[in-house]
Amino acid sequence: MVDSLATKYLTTTGSRMVALGGGGIAAFGLRYQYLVTAEYVLGFLRNNLALIPHTTLVIEPLHRKDDGKDDDVVDFAVEIDDEPSHNVQVKSSSEPDDHPLQPAAAGEVFDRLVIHPAEERILLTNKPLSPVLADAAIEQTTYASRTEYTWPSGPQAPVGAAEPRIIFDSRSTAELFDSITELIKGFRVERGRSPGTVTCQLLVSILVDFIFSAAAGTEPSRISALDLLDKLVMPDAAIAQVAGGFDWGLPITNIPNYLSTVPRLGYLNEIQSHLDLTKEVSTPSRVVLAGRTGNGKTVLASDYCHIEAISYAFICWVDCRDVDFIEPQIRNLIEQLNETVPGGTTIGPVFAGILGRHPGPWLLIFDGLQNRTDIEEYIPSRGYGSIIVASNNSLNWWPTAPVIEVAEFTEDEAIDCFAAYADIGPADLDRARDSIREIVVRLGLVPLAVSMSAIYFKNTEGQLDELALQYFSDLEALADDASIPPGFPSTAFAAIQHAARSLAKGTRTGQVYGRSARAVVEIGCLLAPELLPLNFVLQATDESVYVDLANLPVPTEVDQAVRRGVLSALRTQSIAQRVVNDGEGNRTPVSETVAVHPLVHDILRRSYLAAVPHGYLESQCTVFMYFLVGWLGKLRDQGEFFAVEQLRVHADDLLALIAENEPLSSMSRQSLRVFTYAKALLRAELSTCAASRGRLQQALELGHAATQDLAPWLHEQHARLIRAKILSNMIGDLSIGEAAPEMVSTLVNPLLVAVREATASADESKRRFGYVIAAETLSYLNRTDLHRNSPLLAGARTELAGIADSDPSANPGGAIQNNLANRLYEAGQFEELLRHVLLWREANESIENGVLLDALMIVCQLHTDDIDNALAATDALVSTSVHANYVLLSMHEALKKVGRELHRVIPTLPAHRDRLQSALERVLARYNQLSDLSGGAPPDS
Repeated sequence: MVDSLATKYLTTTGSRMVALGGGGIAAFGLRYQYLVTAEYVLGFLRNNLALIPHTTLVIEPLHRKDDGKDDDVVDFAVEIDDEPSHNVQVKSSSEPDDHPLQPAAAGEVFDRLVIHPAEERILLTNKPLSPVLADAAIEQTTYASRTEYTWPSGPQAPVGAAEPRIIFDSRSTAELFDSITELIKGFRVERGRSPGTVTCQLLVSILVDFIFSAAAGTEPSRISALDLLDKLVMPDAAIAQVAGGFDWGLPITNIPNYLSTVPRLGYLNEIQSHLDLTKEVSTPSRVVLAGRTGNGKTVLASDYCHIEAISYAFICWVDCRDVDFIEPQIRNLIEQLNETVPGGTTIGPVFAGILGRHPGPWLLIFDGLQNRTDIEEYIPSRGYGSIIVASNNSLNWWPTAPVIEVAEFTEDEAIDCFAAYADIGPADLDRARDSIREIVVRLGLVPLAVSMSAIYFKNTEGQLDELALQYFSDLEALADDASIPPGFPSTAFAAIQHAARSLAKGTRTGQVYGRSARAVVEIGCLLAPELLPLNFVLQATDESVYVDLANLPVPTEVDQAVRRGVLSALRTQSIAQRVVNDGEGNRTPVSETVAVHPLVHDILRRSYLAAVPHGYLESQCTVFMYFLVGWLGKLRDQGEFFAVEQLRVHADDLLALIAENEPLSSMSRQSLRVFTYAKALLRAELSTCAASRGRLQQALELGHAATQDLAPWLHEQHARLIRAKILSNMIGDLSIGEAAPEMVSTLVNPLLVAVREATASADESKRRFGYVIAAETLSYLNRTDLHRNSPLLAGARTELAGIADSDPSANPGGAIQNNLANRLYEAGQFEELLRHVLLWREANESIENGVLLDALMIVCQLHTDDIDNALAATDALVSTSVHANYVLLSMHEALKKVGRELHRVIPTLPAHRDRLQSALERVLARYNQLSDLSGGAPPDS
């Protein structure tokens, strides 16, 4: 039992960060240069309309020095009738106030500008003039945050030519962007084109990209003003295609395809009128479908998607029934759109930015949403697209968003729906119409109940009116007012219960797979309704499951024939939809899922809880937790983080259900004991997941809850050892957060008691566990100076070090490996350390430890003159994906280790200085992305 908990990650000592190098500075400089180029030339054309036919913009014009070599002093030029009019050099800084323009730099530019003929020679900069230069320069004009200077004592143009000038522009890049937008609006109005803000903003990006392409040589460097303005006044449809870069009609999966036997054209026409794509609007159009669960809102949204699919560039469907699962789905959609989320970045603005920039039109559906605040961050304020929300809440939506109340069927719609599902042909419908009307009216005209009852009649032989008597007799026997959702028709409630209990009844499929299919929905209702992993639920609801917490289950697939049979049985009552969710494309045993209608799920859960025998709820929850602990840990180690997020949703839902129904009845004291241990282990695994994502407070809260779960069982050594592992993890989290030593010491003392007890045990596995926990905790206490130098923790560190050093094992665990690595590193024995690292990497099965071992290998390579491989491995480490912020802390530690070592070796390896410096800049840039969320200290400078 104890050995089932995995070590979280290796650790390193703390250090501080150096300043960023030239990569980010260069990127800012280029962006600034292209923005001011666009604004300068558009402003020139606006003020000189008569010169438009005669003007040419030249990007990076080629000039020659006196010695015949190229002179790149001119960043852009404006020519009139092919004669140079304006030659402009741009100087910028991302932190201009800290880097003012000095006389030497200005003089160097002027020296080169004045030798090339032009009517105007300009140094354009966002840097304020230094005090010395400001004293020597003469202010000429100031307008709109721009000040123009001459410099009489500086290099001068030939006699008779205009003096070179300095233009200081204090505006930010955002202000430049807005200025270009306004200039474009003016030109579009004059040509009778739409001056919409979004349209003009897209054109800014198109224009800047065009200038960049000219500078890169992929477009001609000479651009006539007429060609330039033609780009700015193109039709909106052309703008969409140029700005996008996506294939029109990009398919986005996971849009449900429900059998809609009765197209509700009135509602569909109303949706279409509110989402009219022919209108030119700057903000996405929105519509809310509200109404009682079961009235067909999801089906309506699905129908609209499939009917209007050709009208949209792509469609995104987000299941919002579990708020915590919205973000992983959005992240998955970003991957499908071939975009990436920078590590440590909030995902909402990234997704909204993608939609805002996309040419569209796009369609975004939020199904099962309760509150608009849960999705606000994902919606762009401007963009060419539409948004549909389906919710049983009709209040507090956007003031301008129309709310369509989706009601129950009309009688005629209900009759047609029933006839379609029951397979009653036109020839028989008139004769059966009155009988059908009686049935559907008694069902409250609820679409879900009508369709499910019709399938029952289809699968049962006999006359409709005779079957109806027996059917409603069965429903009355099922009705239980105590478990019916408030306001829901009792007959419709019973109809859905009846459908679940009649899965594939009377068919060969039902005989073979009916029990398993019913278990998926009737027992699976204890989990969340969305994305129920079929392989997981089938194994966890088997007729007999042996729970051994010392041997956790691993993700495996059920035989394909069984899965097909169960899905066939579910389809007989239209209860669940099969959805394949591969996340980023990796097929796992969690990928094949079934989505249960939320109303069906709610009714089945209420029914299950009302009818479950004494002790059975606790037993089934134990089995689910047993599988969740094993599957979550294994998938996390394998780096299958989308699958981890799916299971985490179900773990959270299960724990919430347990909390709502505690205390649960128990079959025996042993059942209660195993249930409690399983719950503590599940919370401990969720704590590890939270810590991996940098959510340290949540990790500590879950760890504390897990130790509280074990409190009644601390008279058992198993409970004390598991608690010691949880406490060790919590100490690791507190170490990263640099908590006060007083807080850490409260956890260390009970941990030491358990470790002493374990290492003194006659049981070899318990001794081994004690050594591992001692080494692991010691590495956490050694991570920072705060804890390493604390007198309050000194005794604990000494005792833990003595225990770890006495470990006789020939195969040390991760933390013991780390302590050995630290000793070899401090001794400078890098070749020996590298041999160990290669062996550890080969045996490693955890992606988190793998990241840290990769970093340790890079350190060894830097000290063993294997620079090429070290740099290649560094590039691979920097590009490692951090899905949903998993592996965040391990990546943070790894980058800190590599960045610190690069900084240390650069002065000792002058032959490789430039390559190593470039690598350090990439490491630091990536580290900066992760630092805020990880809460770690930066590398030493």
